[in-house]
Amino acid sequence: MRASPVGKSWCLYLIECRNGSYYAGITNDLDARYLAHVEGRGARYTRANPPLRLIGSRAYPD
Repeated sequence: MRASPVGKSWCLYLIECRNGSYYAGITNDLDARYLAHVEGRGARYTRANPPLRLIGSRAYPD
């Protein structure tokens, strides 16, 4: 397992999609990653099932 960049922690996040489903992901830049999902540049799943809202997130050191 690789360490995260200095000063950056990893984040586990949960998104509610417009069809009522949920998407879980990990990132070290939550704002940029959520924006990518919203703009249709995120995961294949959220391109097909656009995000409704970010339900929550939790940071982890690695």
